[in-house]
Amino acid sequence: MLLITALQVLPWYVGSADAPTAAGSRIMMVNVWTQNPQRHRVAAAIRDADPDIVVLLEVSESWLAELNLGASCPYVHEEPRSDNFGIALYSPAAVAAPAYGIPWLDGADDRGAGRC
Repeated sequence: MLLITALQVLPWYVGSADAPTAAGSRIMMVNVWTQNPQRHRVAAAIRDADPDIVVLLEVSESWLAELNLGASCPYVHEEPRSDNFGIALYSPAAVAAPAYGIPWLDGADDRGAGRC
């Protein structure tokens, strides 16, 4: 049992072959703007940059379908929305489950709570 646990935890401390290190990773974040008609330019920019991790903001179902980044990436988390609040994450290694949300968009009534 200890060996199984060690095999699962050890990569957190010494790294693993399939996970890039923070110092060696190239991360690309793109706010695509849901209504942007120039999707081919965004696709070309991502392809040309060849990043390790891609984060897309304001992404919709149609953006995801056209970019089709999930086909070439082992870890995919997509939350498309039609109202400019969609997000997608593509990574070569699994990351912790994303935790995000905008309370007043998700039905809570605390619009001013927690602001800086």
